[in-house]
Amino acid sequence: MRTDNGVYNENDVDVSVVRLFTARMALGEFDAEDRVPWVAAARARLDPGTWVNSEANHAVTQTPERLRMARAVADESIVLLQNRGNLLPLRRGAKVAIVGSYADPVDMYLGGYSSDQTRSGTANAVNGRQGLPGAAYVPGAAPGEVNAVEPAALRALAGYDAVIVYAGTDRDTASEDNDRETLALPAGQADLIRQVARINPRTVVYLETVGQVDVTPFAGQVGAILWSSYNGQRKGEALADVITGEVTPSGRLPFTWYADENELPPIESYAIRGTPGRTYQYFTGHIAYPFGFGLSYSTFRYDGVRLEQSPTTLTVTVTVTATVTNTGSPAAAEVAQLYATTPDAPAAAERPRKRLVAFRKVSLAPGQSARLTLPVAVADLAFFDGTAFRVDPGRYGLQLSASSADVKHQLYASVSAPPPATPAVVTAKPVTPDDPARGITQRLQFPVGRRIEPHLTVALTDQTLLRSGFSVRYESNRPSVVTHDLRVRAPGVATITATVTYGGASARGTFVVRATRSSVPGDVPG
Repeated sequence: MRTDNGVYNENDVDVSVVRLFTARMALGEFDAEDRVPWVAAARARLDPGTWVNSEANHAVTQTPERLRMARAVADESIVLLQNRGNLLPLRRGAKVAIVGSYADPVDMYLGGYSSDQTRSGTANAVNGRQGLPGAAYVPGAAPGEVNAVEPAALRALAGYDAVIVYAGTDRDTASEDNDRETLALPAGQADLIRQVARINPRTVVYLETVGQVDVTPFAGQVGAILWSSYNGQRKGEALADVITGEVTPSGRLPFTWYADENELPPIESYAIRGTPGRTYQYFTGHIAYPFGFGLSYSTFRYDGVRLEQSPTTLTVTVTVTATVTNTGSPAAAEVAQLYATTPDAPAAAERPRKRLVAFRKVSLAPGQSARLTLPVAVADLAFFDGTAFRVDPGRYGLQLSASSADVKHQLYASVSAPPPATPAVVTAKPVTPDDPARGITQRLQFPVGRRIEPHLTVALTDQTLLRSGFSVRYESNRPSVVTHDLRVRAPGVATITATVTYGGASARGTFVVRATRSSVPGDVPG
């Protein structure tokens, strides 16, 4: 069969199937479960029969320990985007209302590809309303409805110390085969938020969305904004932890929040360079919140920032160290981020404005300090030049930051190229000498008496691909089937190991040969 990428036939399928099933066998998928070492070791730590989650055993795998872990993970995923007037955390005993149907959905959405739970499993889920049992609940705008809050219920919100509007998106907004056409919150939720904020300016917006949403319609009218993205079955407990100050938020944004979707290139464009570009590395337009952003209930100070660089002429690692101190009153975690820049690179090189090269999260008690070390391998500063990843020799800026836009200290390092690239991955596409003329680019089955041409490709550590210029030695685990000089001697199966040496370093790759006396696919033209 000819495709846009070449000719494919049964031989290609054979090779792929062997590769797939070899991996599955290595993982023990076809062995008795008690004979797979890692499965046996895991089950030895559990009571008999408790490793399968089902309705019959009442979701026994969801142990208290695992549910506590789910809560702790959810705690750390919440990002504080805005906190005007230090509205959060709420004081103990505050009179709170929670608004919005996303806080108490019929089916709690946990994001695409999340597991489908039975009744016993869903019984362990805690939604927003359940996480704040002391809060008065006003359903608000249900998905598909707009501003479904009764006027009397809205007016009553004025009497609360704070109002939490739980807004979001779900599977109806976006999915694997359904892209969003806008960054606006669906179902009139922005209007609902504005209505609530007009009644009570001590409004907290909690956004649980598939990605960023447009906050400009309401950000200036509300006190606080929190964001997370489907942070697990104990999400309601985590929201309560952060709202009440039991946990100080420490989440950071994993992507840039653009202020105006009209400044973005067309969705059909996959290029990130150009004007205005994409991501924090290239985008030159307006942003609502930068990559790596996240507020805290505490404050932090960075001192003693130092750059440690190997004195050798061929620098391998550059290290930035700093002391971070929690200067606020609550215990809190800081995420120190290190970004690299290329201030002297020519514009034609299209280097990113900056890129994250290291980060470290540290939890600190009030007044506590910690010394952080952020190492950067010079090889990780490489750029792809169309052929391979290469390091630009010269000056690099290293920005110790609290986000991609909040630079605390900047240091400069002069680096040279990393050590020469060495073999990393060896792959083979074995054929017989006359296969290429017949459109056969690789095969598994070889007739007895034929010679194998392995057609090796060697990927170096800089991702350069070599097909010649290296030395190679072959070994066969069954020389009676295939000899070390790649002659097919007798029916059977053999694994061939190719050891490639280049630049004084070596790497290995293997391929499988099935030898047969009968005709094999592609052996006879036509």
